[in-house]
Amino acid sequence: MNQFKKLMLIALLAAFVVGLTGCGGDDDSITIEQAKAKAEKMDVDQLKKEAIKYKDKIAAKQKDAVKLMEDLKSVPITEAMGDKAKAIKEDMGKITESVQKLTEIYNVYLNKMKEKGGDPAGVEL
Repeated sequence: MNQFKKLMLIALLAAFVVGLTGCGGDDDSITIEQAKAKAEKMDVDQLKKEAIKYKDKIAAKQKDAVKLMEDLKSVPITEAMGDKAKAIKEDMGKITESVQKLTEIYNVYLNKMKEKGGDPAGVEL
């Protein structure tokens, strides 16, 4: 059973890490298309500020995810499929989706900033 718990935690961690590099979720009710349209009208400094804003949001979500992973590790193996573990997994899924969308929006602003000749130093994840 101890091996089962380790495998489950590894699988969840792997899914979370993969999720950090993907797409999906919600933030400020802005769509990727809206972010692209907004980015078109911005200058390099504005784009840099938006990219940093999203970088900070991603970092905050990642901290939340780390806390959830710690919470999940504290769930006894006998309760691994119980309500508490399920709730933690659902919360992790929501955070992962949010991070994915934040990352997409962040990339919109970062790429547009680079396209307009901006320096990505200090802005990149």
